[in-house]
Amino acid sequence: MTASFTGTDRVYETVRKNLVEWSASAQNQPAASLPFEPLATPPREGLAAPMDVAYCVTVLPAPHISHPDASTLVVGNRLVSFEYILEEVRFKGTAYGGGCNYSGGGSTFEFHSYRDPWIHRTLDVYNSAAAFVQKAQWTQSDVERAIIGAAKEFERPIRPGEATGAALWRHLTGDTPDRRNARHAAMLRATPAGIKRAMLELFESGFPKAAVCVVSSREKLEAANRERPGKPIAISDILAV
Repeated sequence: MTASFTGTDRVYETVRKNLVEWSASAQNQPAASLPFEPLATPPREGLAAPMDVAYCVTVLPAPHISHPDASTLVVGNRLVSFEYILEEVRFKGTAYGGGCNYSGGGSTFEFHSYRDPWIHRTLDVYNSAAAFVQKAQWTQSDVERAIIGAAKEFERPIRPGEATGAALWRHLTGDTPDRRNARHAAMLRATPAGIKRAMLELFESGFPKAAVCVVSSREKLEAANRERPGKPIAISDILAV
């Protein structure tokens, strides 16, 4: 058993004592196995609920945080999110918000929108991300601004409650200060050419395996299926009546 704790010495002793007692009384039995069957094809799910807007997500498999391209993808994610997804989904598409996020820990790259009047228009924007990267003419100054914006997310103060979970996660995954410093140094070395290569490789390998989920009204989801019968969305109700 591994635990992380933030608090006073007195409370720590109480927590430690309880954990010792609980672990001693736990029965040493194999954990129950849960059935798992991988999906034959990437899912395209529609979750129906009474609403006038849509929440559109596409998630791709992406390199793990230990991959050499991880730091480059962090910077590339910021460029794509603010220069492309935000403009196309939020400003032109009039969704309340939209962007993308690379998670090295979860090995995923996620496109998202919320309070979105569109479904297929937004999904098409996501699918055209590789074309945007291919045509982008980023300068080193553009990259350096993106580095500043990306790096600050890893340098901000951490509150005690968040620090407890962060310390536990870093311990369990072996994410040492040396490894974090190495990723930061790699981020500072990012170049336009390196970002283009890493992002295009990610999209080329990830989009064929991408999962799609849209939360909206049944009427909008059914209309989206009529609009694109070749790419149907499997619709199910969030709330059973």
